[in-house]
Amino acid sequence: MGIFSILLGCLAMKMPVPDRERMTAMYRARLAEHGPSPQALGWTKGKQDLRFEVLLSPFVTEGCRVLDVGCGLGDLIRKLSGNGHFTYLGVDLVKEFIELAREQHEEEDTEFRAGEFLEMEFDEPFDIVVGSGIFNFALDGMDHEAYVKRMLARMLELSRKGVAVDFLSNRVNFEEDHCAHTSPERALAAGLELTRSVRLRHDYMPFEFAMWLFKDDAYDEADTIFKTQME
Repeated sequence: MGIFSILLGCLAMKMPVPDRERMTAMYRARLAEHGPSPQALGWTKGKQDLRFEVLLSPFVTEGCRVLDVGCGLGDLIRKLSGNGHFTYLGVDLVKEFIELAREQHEEEDTEFRAGEFLEMEFDEPFDIVVGSGIFNFALDGMDHEAYVKRMLARMLELSRKGVAVDFLSNRVNFEEDHCAHTSPERALAAGLELTRSVRLRHDYMPFEFAMWLFKDDAYDEADTIFKTQME
């Protein structure tokens, strides 16, 4: 099944309003308690930079147009800034995060937008679409796997090079009620429905994993090697 067939099949699969309200209430409470910090985003163990390093590792970001879905306070910008010039758009459901991000980041070619990603329209595609922590919240109003597929399809549709996302793994010692823990096998299967060129890493943290969907999955007919690997 191609990406556009999946997009049509998933068109109505947006985050239910009660889940949106519950999620934003949780993050606003964390922001009130912790202030503008990784703790307000739910990152309590100081590993946010490692996540960003892993997510960006397959890409040369210099000169790229980057979309950061669920951008929070725009912390990804710090990691991007060390790799040369880039254009950045961060989107988040929590408007308070967006307001703080605008105050904290005044870099050239940096923009933020508040709202539901699946309801947004964009004037042009992005080179890279990144989402860190966007699949960690347990939804009550729709199936988690269906939501992941809908998000991945939209993110890949908007990208020129590829998509980088991370997940809480279901290979864990315990699960918290408000968290969604994803099967790496099922995430990989969802990615392979959208593109033949997929990478998954479960080797940088024991209870999290990252996945990349690459837009160009053309391959050499004779050698059956992805053409991007031959460049």
